[in-house]
Amino acid sequence: MKFPESWLRSFVDPKISTRELARVLTMGGLDVESVEPVAPAFDKVVVGQVLQAAKHPNADRLTLCKVDVGGGTTLAIVCGAPNVVAGMKAPVALLGARLPGMEIKQAKVRGVESSGMLCSARDLGLSQDHSGLLVLPVDAQPGADVRRVLDLDDQLITLKLTPNRGDCLSLRGIAREVSILTATPLIVPAVTPAKAALEEKREILLQDAAACPRYCGRIIRSVDVKARTPDWMVRRLERCGMRSISAIVDITNFVMLELGQPLHAFDNRAIEGEVIVRRARKGERLRLLNGQEIELTPDVLLIADTKKPLALGGIMGGEASAVSGSTAEVFLEAAWFNPSAVAGRARRFALSSDAAFRFERGVDFATTPEAIERATQLVLDVCGGAAGPISEAAAALPQRNPVVTAKAVATLDHLAGGGRVLLGIGVGWLAEEFAALGLPFADRGLRTDEYVEAMRALWSQECASFKGQFISFDRVFCRPLPPARSIPIIVGGDTVAAARRAGRLGDGYFPARTPSPGLLDEMRRAAQAAGRDPKAIEITVAAPADLAEIEALARQGVARVAVPVSAAAGLPAQVKTPDDVLRYGKDVIARFR
Repeated sequence: MKFPESWLRSFVDPKISTRELARVLTMGGLDVESVEPVAPAFDKVVVGQVLQAAKHPNADRLTLCKVDVGGGTTLAIVCGAPNVVAGMKAPVALLGARLPGMEIKQAKVRGVESSGMLCSARDLGLSQDHSGLLVLPVDAQPGADVRRVLDLDDQLITLKLTPNRGDCLSLRGIAREVSILTATPLIVPAVTPAKAALEEKREILLQDAAACPRYCGRIIRSVDVKARTPDWMVRRLERCGMRSISAIVDITNFVMLELGQPLHAFDNRAIEGEVIVRRARKGERLRLLNGQEIELTPDVLLIADTKKPLALGGIMGGEASAVSGSTAEVFLEAAWFNPSAVAGRARRFALSSDAAFRFERGVDFATTPEAIERATQLVLDVCGGAAGPISEAAAALPQRNPVVTAKAVATLDHLAGGGRVLLGIGVGWLAEEFAALGLPFADRGLRTDEYVEAMRALWSQECASFKGQFISFDRVFCRPLPPARSIPIIVGGDTVAAARRAGRLGDGYFPARTPSPGLLDEMRRAAQAAGRDPKAIEITVAAPADLAEIEALARQGVARVAVPVSAAAGLPAQVKTPDDVLRYGKDVIARFR
């Protein structure tokens, strides 16, 4: 899954660097495979508007251009691009500009002075396209920095997702994870249901409700299929590895990337009668969008009308019903296909599609109506038209029962002295996390010092390691039960969010390194705001560099300092068991009070 960082930050914008964001994603179970800039380094490239374009007196394939570069400055530039015309806007590399592999200097081209260069996408290192000048948006202001206009200081992040993380094959899904991992609010664009300007709707018949228990469709008439896809949408699609095709197709792909729900647009005039979801009949054939004609078998799911197959369900549309330049009305489809009905079919026909990739891994069936409303909103904004009501056919969908807390604890032998620490997650914290994820949650009224979903972890010299679907290494909070020798800890930490949460919930704090005074102050303020004693802070340092670090913490007025025996470098030789560690920590604190 590749996406631009700026798109992710439009949903959730934690105040951390790109590098730290990549680390947070990886530690949350979403392995960051690469982070690379959208564009190579270049400078002094601005928006230019071609005022005049005349033939070069000494060369048939060259053009003499007068270019407005803002600030009342007009430059004479010799250009060899075939698409240069008066009125267009294109990047202009000013004198002294450093582009990938070249520096722009004053030059004389076939006897005519040229004070700069009009640039193609390849000149700027954006692509290999050098067929002509890179055409900039019509609303770009002459003289504006091209890097800002095209958002070229963005970063491309590529995730290597495991098959169980189909929920993160969308920007909103990834943003939801980042929101939880960084305790940052999630901003989701509002989707306003379209008002039905038409009464017409197509009936939908589910003949195989187990394979497709939810199907939504909508007719939109009088669309301009030749409308230009907005530049911002094209950029986002291209930076996710998709090419722009047409406005309607681009919108369906955009919504899929945004929400995770694949969609398809049919030419509505190519559909005869009802839309039927059924299994293929022996001997049926279908020519697909890629031009490939396949022979169907009875285990293949189809979208059909009363007379013919229209598409491979959840995989690819058919050529005969595809949106084309002559399309005047479309039928938008958003459906939920059971993974078992899609898995393996694309490979059988040597097909590869983004829709099949997502349906095989599981798509959120609750998003289906929202996705079709979002696509309708964009179609009406970009292509115009009039929308009809949504047609929906639904059968039994998978059950989603609320997560219910239960009293469950686990013990772990981990220290040389045989001490036992109970690991788990506090009920109050879990309820807060599930609410932020938008997932159903029910609490049977257990006390917040009881545990939910016993967590197994392996104790190492550095600290406990843990991976979970929603909880990253930095966000596992543990509160042991009595006896007193158990050390209250937060595994991981080292972040402002972890420190604040520790203070708010009253957990002990277990950073990998000695926390800074700033983190301790954050914890104290959070504790005081939550009505807790800001002086009753307990710290366990996983890997202290030396005894001086422990003594420095004691001087800062914490209630308890402790270290794991396995990491107690520099402590006296008699400190061997968990009890010894706690006693020694108390002694250190007492000396500095």
